[in-house]
Amino acid sequence: MRLAASAMTALAFATALCAVPAAAQLAAYQPPVPFAGAALAPPPLFPEGEFRLAPPEQGGRAPRAGGAGGDFVVQGDPNFRKVADLPPDHPDVALSRMVGQIWLNVEESKYAPLCSGSLIGPNLFLTNFHCVVDLETGMPIPPTKLAIVMDHYVQGQLGGEGQLAFAAMVLKKDFVLDYAIIALDRPLGETLGWLEFEIDPAALDRVQAVKIIQHPAGRSKEIVFEDTQIVQREWPYMHYLADTEGGSSGSPVFAVDGRKIIALHHAGMENAFNEGIEAPRIAAEAALYLPQQAMAQAAPPAAAPAAAARPATGENLSSGAPGAVGGGARSLFGD
Repeated sequence: MRLAASAMTALAFATALCAVPAAAQLAAYQPPVPFAGAALAPPPLFPEGEFRLAPPEQGGRAPRAGGAGGDFVVQGDPNFRKVADLPPDHPDVALSRMVGQIWLNVEESKYAPLCSGSLIGPNLFLTNFHCVVDLETGMPIPPTKLAIVMDHYVQGQLGGEGQLAFAAMVLKKDFVLDYAIIALDRPLGETLGWLEFEIDPAALDRVQAVKIIQHPAGRSKEIVFEDTQIVQREWPYMHYLADTEGGSSGSPVFAVDGRKIIALHHAGMENAFNEGIEAPRIAAEAALYLPQQAMAQAAPPAAAPAAAARPATGENLSSGAPGAVGGGARSLFGD
């Protein structure tokens, strides 16, 4: 088992990290800087530190015995499996289509893997708060420096047609619950589908083990569904033994036999467990931005969904036409 504790190194600036009003972000939108290649062997960029140890007045709590770990701690044998190695008809292969990877524009045309995340609407991508903040300055990362890649199944092969988008703006983010909802510059979910939150607390009570689809250490898409028992729940936190590494931050957590997001992975505790924020808490805060279908109790689509109702905010950048914002999709390796 491998435990992760990726996070922010400073907390005093939390108040300064409030989201810029969406209208102002939209008015200041600039297309992503053109690039011709990606850094496939970059230095580690994965967030690390002690973000989960927020002061009590900000909703945080002190570390339990064992304290906060580093990036990750190895305990026993890791249980990661490549999604590409699963049988094509395995149900988690279809589920994995809606899980992606964030790449950060580090310089000129160079990009490096940063975090994981998932589609939760036609053009909505869920990840961690600490994945959209510059951990050195405490300021938000310019959205157009974030590329979202959905098809990294084989190491170094990614960014195919219909599998790549750029962040247009961060619609919603929360420091305490450590989540962020990114509006993409094209509706990838209209062809790939999107995930739903499990909002029934009773359903979470029945879950005994989890699975996590992720990009640990920036690698190609992997899944863990062995040795993943839930060890305790401490609202709004869920603690489990599922393996993660730096780069897994923002991954959706599912019941081991489920298809809905039951938690958002965000941290780990050394010599203890990994941790996610339970889905009902995030869904309640983010409901304004979510498609109506995402709040329903029906199973999420495995293929392209029918046209879904858009959020009623008037600030979502969804469009029925690909490339409605930022000039359409761009190849991660150039065209």
